[in-house]
Amino acid sequence: MRSIFDGMRAGVFAALILTLWGFWVVSGAVGDAGARTGAAFVAVAFGLLGLPQILYGTALGVLLAVWTVALERMRLIPLREALADTAIDRRVAAGLVTVPICVGAVALGVMGFHLTVTSGFARDAFQAQGLAIGVGVLCMVSALVAPLVYGIIEGGLRRIPFGEDRRPVWTWLIIGLYGLGAVVGVVAAY
Repeated sequence: MRSIFDGMRAGVFAALILTLWGFWVVSGAVGDAGARTGAAFVAVAFGLLGLPQILYGTALGVLLAVWTVALERMRLIPLREALADTAIDRRVAAGLVTVPICVGAVALGVMGFHLTVTSGFARDAFQAQGLAIGVGVLCMVSALVAPLVYGIIEGGLRRIPFGEDRRPVWTWLIIGLYGLGAVVGVVAAY
């Protein structure tokens, strides 16, 4: 329950920051209108910007609460102690590798679907509808194939005799590769 309230509080702070920023942006135009107009703008802006932020923060809090319960039931909290078991280390690492593979497959599938099918549609609305259907189908296929990909990756990690000395090697190696990939991506984008 605490994570839900933390999410709500973060949403309120984000809404307040967006409201103040919005007021600062339009303060020149509102400055001549009087104090009541400025106060009305702040109230309306906080209402319009705040409700989605609070709902988003609450949803993130609920998601975090669900993940915390799930990780506790899988005995993965505290993570450092759970990763001391090499089988858990391999399972977590396999999950960390499976997710980007499946997401990347969906992204490549959407690109291929657009280039081969929907790019020939004459109307933008038909392209959007076709892509929406394609994305839905590709996400379902990815969700069905993900356990197979996970099993293949975990089996491959089990066959490699690296990391059998009761230290969490695979998970930290994958997280390190994620960090290195992020740095390379930022440098390449720059």
